[in-house]
Amino acid sequence: MQSKKKVMLNAGETRCIRISIHSIKDQNFVIEEASFSLLRLKDKVEESNGNCKIYEHEIEAIVSQKQRGTYTLDIKYVILDEVLIEPIELKVV
Repeated sequence: MQSKKKVMLNAGETRCIRISIHSIKDQNFVIEEASFSLLRLKDKVEESNGNCKIYEHEIEAIVSQKQRGTYTLDIKYVILDEVLIEPIELKVV
């Protein structure tokens, strides 16, 4: 299992967070759709959500958070019949 990716930002910043998706079997694939959900870590309350932009094998989410704290940014994407979620720890200072 991979360790969770971590991103730090200042309160009030708007940031572009981009992830790259790779096939472990070295197969061609298409990311059909992608969305994000920003959850406050301490109580799992959803702060924001939205659709992501897809650039071939990269997914981009634009997030902005005014409240300080630790969050989980869940990027959910669909490839064929699979729904996958990439969690990213977001620390707002």
